[in-house]
Amino acid sequence: MLHVRVSDDLKNRLETSAKEAGRSVNAQVNYLLEFAFSELDEWKRFEEVMNEGTDEVLNDAQEQEVHKSHSLWAEQNKKDSLEFQLFQAESKLKWLMENWSNRIKNGFQIGNLETIMFESDVASLKDTILFIREKLRDL
Repeated sequence: MLHVRVSDDLKNRLETSAKEAGRSVNAQVNYLLEFAFSELDEWKRFEEVMNEGTDEVLNDAQEQEVHKSHSLWAEQNKKDSLEFQLFQAESKLKWLMENWSNRIKNGFQIGNLETIMFESDVASLKDTILFIREKLRDL
């Protein structure tokens, strides 16, 4: 005879599963334990078969899986980084254009050097945006 203390929740689950299976609680406990041990034995046999002479294969497979996982992570990380750089460049271009437009609307005097620097910054940002978009398309 075996006496086991179980939580109220487990007791309720045992009683419910016994009722659903048409067994007494004692018979259900025996059935579940037999089932659990047979599954455990089956798992042990499976592990033994898998371990017989396959250590190198499993290690190679595991190594390939780790490499694949790392490659996917690195690719996603690169994509995320490029998307953030694209966001920064587009935001900076938008800010630059709005700032320039506001200066003109408000009648600020803009010299030749400022105009040249503005045009250079705009061209540089547009080139950067195009470059990043091409890199994203290549991924």
